[in-house]
Amino acid sequence: MGNTGTTTSFVFGQTGDAPMVGNIFGKGMIDQILFRPSTGTWYVGNGNTGGVSTSAFGQSGDQVVHE
Repeated sequence: MGNTGTTTSFVFGQTGDAPMVGNIFGKGMIDQILFRPSTGTWYVGNGNTGGVSTSAFGQSGDQVVHE
């Protein structure tokens, strides 16, 4: 997105999801990340391609811990 002074909004996730952002793919773009505790699934929106990856890591009821 760069430093253009603008913002972009989008719908990503559902009620109960734990949203986060980070540079997961190391390309200097912000990637949208969320964990769905009801299924133990992580979703990563790739800021470079616009695609979404999923990964089952955890189990139903797990919670994300932030430092």
